[in-house]
Amino acid sequence: MAQTVCLVSSCTCGSSITVKGRWSDNVKGEFSIPITTATNSWNLELRFSVPVDNIQIWNAGEVSKSKDQTTYYLVNLNNNGNLSPGQILTMEFIATYSGTEEPVWDVKLSGQPVCGEPLAITTQQSAVTTQGTPLQTAGSGCLESICTCGSNVTVLDRWSGNVRGEFNIPITTETNSWNLELRFSAPVDDIQIWDAVEVSSSADQTTYYLVNAQYNSNLSPGQTLAMEFIATYSGAQEPVWDARLSGQPVCGPGQPAPQTTQPSPTTQSASNTQSTVTTQSSTTTKSVATTQSSTTTQSTTQQATTQIASGCLVNTCTCGSSISVVTSLSGSLIGEFIIPVTTATTSWDVKLKFSVPVDDIQMSHAVVVSNSDDKKTYYLRNRYDNGNLSPGQTLRLRFVALYSGAEEPSVYDAELSDQPLCGDGQSTEQVTQSATTAKQITSSKPSATTTDQPATTTKGQSATTTAGQPATTTPGQSETTTGQQTATIKVQPATTTQGTEPVTVPGMPYPYYEVLEKSILFYEAQRSGTLPSSQRVTWRHNSFENDGNDNGVDLNGGWFDAGDYVKFGLPMAQSATVLAWGAIEFKDAYIAAQQWDWMLDCLKWATDYFLKCHTGPNEFYGQVGDGGADHAFWGRPEDYTGYRPSFKLDINNPGSDVAGETAAALAAASIVFRDSDATYADALLDSAAELYAFANNYRGIYHNSITNAGSYYASSGYGDELAWAAVWIYRANAAKGVATNHLIEAKNHYQTFNLQTEPWAFSWDDKKAGVQLLLYMITGESQYQTAIQNAINPWLPGGSVPYTPRGLAYRDQWGVNRYSANMAFLSLVAAEHIPSKATDYHNFAKSQINYMLGDGGRSYVVGFGNNPPTEPHHRSSSCPTSGTCNWNDFNAAGPNPQILYGALVGGPNNNDGFTNDRTDYIYNEITTDYNAGFQSAVAGIYELYLTGDTS
Repeated sequence: MAQTVCLVSSCTCGSSITVKGRWSDNVKGEFSIPITTATNSWNLELRFSVPVDNIQIWNAGEVSKSKDQTTYYLVNLNNNGNLSPGQILTMEFIATYSGTEEPVWDVKLSGQPVCGEPLAITTQQSAVTTQGTPLQTAGSGCLESICTCGSNVTVLDRWSGNVRGEFNIPITTETNSWNLELRFSAPVDDIQIWDAVEVSSSADQTTYYLVNAQYNSNLSPGQTLAMEFIATYSGAQEPVWDARLSGQPVCGPGQPAPQTTQPSPTTQSASNTQSTVTTQSSTTTKSVATTQSSTTTQSTTQQATTQIASGCLVNTCTCGSSISVVTSLSGSLIGEFIIPVTTATTSWDVKLKFSVPVDDIQMSHAVVVSNSDDKKTYYLRNRYDNGNLSPGQTLRLRFVALYSGAEEPSVYDAELSDQPLCGDGQSTEQVTQSATTAKQITSSKPSATTTDQPATTTKGQSATTTAGQPATTTPGQSETTTGQQTATIKVQPATTTQGTEPVTVPGMPYPYYEVLEKSILFYEAQRSGTLPSSQRVTWRHNSFENDGNDNGVDLNGGWFDAGDYVKFGLPMAQSATVLAWGAIEFKDAYIAAQQWDWMLDCLKWATDYFLKCHTGPNEFYGQVGDGGADHAFWGRPEDYTGYRPSFKLDINNPGSDVAGETAAALAAASIVFRDSDATYADALLDSAAELYAFANNYRGIYHNSITNAGSYYASSGYGDELAWAAVWIYRANAAKGVATNHLIEAKNHYQTFNLQTEPWAFSWDDKKAGVQLLLYMITGESQYQTAIQNAINPWLPGGSVPYTPRGLAYRDQWGVNRYSANMAFLSLVAAEHIPSKATDYHNFAKSQINYMLGDGGRSYVVGFGNNPPTEPHHRSSSCPTSGTCNWNDFNAAGPNPQILYGALVGGPNNNDGFTNDRTDYIYNEITTDYNAGFQSAVAGIYELYLTGDTS
């Protein structure tokens, strides 16, 4: 039955709610909201009478929720932001709750009139709220009809096409989560803001919609929300602005533009690169939440050091560069530097100079080449994908600095090769900052550029600790060219500080670092061959050490495919490729989880095996074990004595799909190992190139040569693997600084094999989506962007892929978790390169992975979370520690005696149902390829929380 009663003091006028259905701990609801005011972007509060554990909603994006889980904050999707008077916004959702009382709800839609009990508003104006009428007050100098009462704005500085501003908003109503509209008088191409998360912008680019960051969601009466930003514009008119903060009283209407405080003129050169900077007054050092005094000057508690004049720490730094400290943690800080580019270059080096010694730095979007003996200077080099810089762009990089001294290295500067230098080693001046805000240390003015093209203005990632298990490293030699100078630099692996605990982030719904650790343990449980002394899964022992003896070769090693003991080459190689890709993109997450060296160890187990299988230029062993004989056995691998053949591909028995996929795995892994062991990376890349040539020159589907594989992993074709291998080899050579023709070959395969079509999934058999994304990342060409968006978008809510009631994208009943996790991983990578889709793709990825971790009502990861699987279809873990193991153990009731930590099971049925049943291999199966995309997606989501980018 429809209701119109507001739960809270007010809700949107005329809104109604309906209960559409209910079942155990779930209610399916609907709300309808009449639209009276036109808008092209909106926020919505969905408010419940009791706590709700989770909601599933298909036509809005979930931004955040209140701590008591009674309010969910939603934003429009790309396809429903425009609302006009006379329309009705209607949406269904499912609310899951664990309390005894079923929730009821109301809604409040931004920009629409509110009704209900009169609101008690304390403002500097006389505010009147009448039930059934819109909220309106007078006299605050707002650009539009209303803005937050008492807010003021200031122009801090300006330079060509940019204005640096701030806003101050007094807090009169307590809140633990907020949204903010930053509204401009003229279109703004882009904003840079550090203490809020940008959700979206209006179509005319005059309004930007922001939400709180992790650390500043709680606001209390008497505090002031104060933030700086940079607005970049291309029009003739410099914009002015106002701000509207959710939950705070509003004033208006339509007064002239807000009064602004203007700065003193700043002298700047024609090139916009400045050798001097205006010294900021106390009003430019802001607290996100501080006690309001009678003026707008903020209280200051924490000291940081920066430079006056050019801001250069040592003699010179790049003109116009700016630095900031994003986050400070014990023994580490996350920093960011922004450097305007005035001279075109195809490769670059950066000298990062600190005021005090730094033990180590970690970066995702630059290569750490070496450091000075006193550890105050670090030498960086571009990655394969961001070497090209053009005038007008900016290089923006984040890093993690680890230090053991008493003084935080919060003072630093950066020098970019081939760009003009400024400064002459000025003395420092103390600038105060609030302890409750991310520190901004600005020495000059950055030029902001944001585009849907792959980033040359690079968005850096961050992490905060270092890995545990040491890895073997081999320094190499590398030639680097900077301008007219050519220098030989000894490549040193980044020193790894032995960590103790993973990094936790407030508000993170699951311990993603624990999931990473356990997933890597799963791969240890899948090891075949002679196990190392570092083996942590102690119920496993040496097995199949004589693999390959039937053909006189050593094929000891590799991973078992699933719950059996066959080593199928195609899914094993695809698993390694996807794991390596995740390690490349989200290395900082592994470092923060204390798992980086364990990840290297995990990946090397597979790549060592692939090198053994590559016995000649046109030879590769694509399978070990007979599927039929193996599946007739139930027991431990250590006890297996049956038929164990090895199957070779050669020019008379080709297998372009397996050879191509293995080439891709080796090439991707070479990028992972490049910094720590250049010799091993070269060996991997050499083998990859040779395998690709074999796959390309002697074409054929592998299961026609290895017929035993046809009943288990029949291939649909090899065109995608040829393109996949070529693009990975190109990327790996570029990471090494070598140009090859493999990109041209990948593009040719793309056309020849029609790889632009929408893929059914991204999986061990179909690499099209991966090819599309990599080609877009490397080239920036629109055809590849269109293709990858067409691959991902059907998986989003409302797309063609159906969903379970609790929100899992349900492509197929067999291994459904695998398909959704793989697409979640691709979405996270794509979001880095398609900013306009970042929010949608992040939300999709988080919803799918969090479903598997517990949002679906239970965990689908063995040994993790709430009610995890206990009977995976897995031979060795079903066996007791000692004694016989046979089909009786397969049929035995109860959990497996050994916990197969980290294994992702196939998943639920299409109604979210799941039963622990070892004999049911559709839903309880585990495989190495199930975990690969899942683990990489977990790393990506963890990295989002580490950087505060949880939009």
